[in-house]
Amino acid sequence: MNLSGMSRLPLILRTYSSDILHDWFRDQMAAGVRTDLINETDLREESREFLESFIQAIQSGNFYDIHTSEWRGVRNLIAAMTQQREQRGFAPPETALFVLSLKQPLLALLQQEFADDPNTLLAEFSLLSTLLDKLGLWTMEVYQKSQEEIMLRQQQELLELSTPVVKLGAGILCLPLMGSLEQTRLQIAMDALLQAIETHRAATVIIDLAGVPNLEAVPAQHLLKTITAVRFMGAECILSGIRPPVAQAMVYLGMDLGPIVTKATLADALTLAVQRLEN
Repeated sequence: MNLSGMSRLPLILRTYSSDILHDWFRDQMAAGVRTDLINETDLREESREFLESFIQAIQSGNFYDIHTSEWRGVRNLIAAMTQQREQRGFAPPETALFVLSLKQPLLALLQQEFADDPNTLLAEFSLLSTLLDKLGLWTMEVYQKSQEEIMLRQQQELLELSTPVVKLGAGILCLPLMGSLEQTRLQIAMDALLQAIETHRAATVIIDLAGVPNLEAVPAQHLLKTITAVRFMGAECILSGIRPPVAQAMVYLGMDLGPIVTKATLADALTLAVQRLEN
């Protein structure tokens, strides 16, 4: 920095951008690039895009907070780059090292510019080093967030698979519920069921509880809401397979099923549904 406290980094990086890119690419190739995952042309283009975005953000004079609007372009580029490199087979630390490897050519450049001013050299490089450290950590945050999103999506898919809506015949659908009934799972089941009623123009829906070991208050209320929603869609609802602990829980919770018919087994419920359609 000069005596006025203003950094010369924006001007220096803009002036020597071509030299920085040349030296950075050379250093990466010398360090040993995973040519089995990325070729030289793609690496050079990737380096050019990142350096241009980095220098553009530097021009704002914001050297401290990469989460501001001035650094949005760099963050977006890192996010896209991290995803692309992950698909190529790169490990997360390798992408972070790609960002951090920019330090060496920048240090060499600053050493030339401030050969007679070690204090300014230290101050300017400290700014750049801290920035690149933060961006390197950002690549890891992006990767972690990506993994979390994948896990959530997989969990959602598993929940959908665990609550399938089965077509038993013309106008008859069955929603077999099994295991512990959680609110999220029941919401997914209700959405799928209502959509299926509309798609198949179902007249009767059988909700089979044979695989449900017990019933708690919140799931019980959600089950009642599902039954009500089915009736609002113009379909009749039949409950089947209610086990003794579930029946006791319904009584204890004061569940009022109203006109909803219950049957001991799914087969009995299906027989009734067919009879209703025939009549």
